Amino acid sequence: MTLPSTFFAQSGSTSYTLNTNAIPANTTVSIGVSAGTDASQSTFIAYQAGKDFQASKNIFIGYRSGAFITSPEPLNNFSNVGFGSEAGSYSTGIFRNNLLLGVRSGYTMTNSFDNVMLGGVAGAYSEGYSNSFVGGNSGTSSTGNENVFFGYRCGEGSTSNSTISIGARSGNSSNGNENLFLGFKAGSHYTGDNNIIIGIGNGSSQQQRTGIQYSCLPCGS
Repeated sequence: MTLPSTFFAQSGSTSYTLNTNAIPANTTVSIGVSAGTDASQSTFIAYQAGKDFQASKNIFIGYRSGAFITSPEPLNNFSNVGFGSEAGSYSTGIFRNNLLLGVRSGYTMTNSFDNVMLGGVAGAYSEGYSNSFVGGNSGTSSTGNENVFFGYRCGEGSTSNSTISIGARSGNSSNGNENLFLGFKAGSHYTGDNNIIIGIGNGSSQQQRTGIQYSCLPCGS
């Protein structure tokens, strides 16, 4: 597909024309007050999007998305995509290969890379890599790696690794590895390893168990 050589936008009585043929390949495109002040090969759109973010090859769209991200090694900050107000903002440490979609998704993360965070506040205040969080507040304040959390507030505060939690608030504050939690609040506060826990609230606060511990699904009878 061939893109047009010019794009036209209008704000109030002022018109703007962007000639894409005049933009070098290594240039950052910033649209918005104080947007993209320190990055290269990136696109930032909205007020202060990408502000003070020393990085390359990023796309952030939304109020202060990708802004004020700090790292001792700016070369480690690349290939991130964020949509939503303050998505990824105020994060620290390694910050690369993250996909953030939602208001404050990935907000104030630490040393986070190769993550997918979809939903308002998904993955906010988290630390880890290779995680997939889907749902509002999913994975918030979690510190594990290689997890899949699907559902509202799923995996919130979890320190688990290699765990799959599906269901609202499932796996909250869990501290175990290689578990599967299915159901509302399933595995909440769980600390065992290598378990399959199915059912509303099942496995809550249980510790140090191995194997399939719960398989009771409500049938309505």
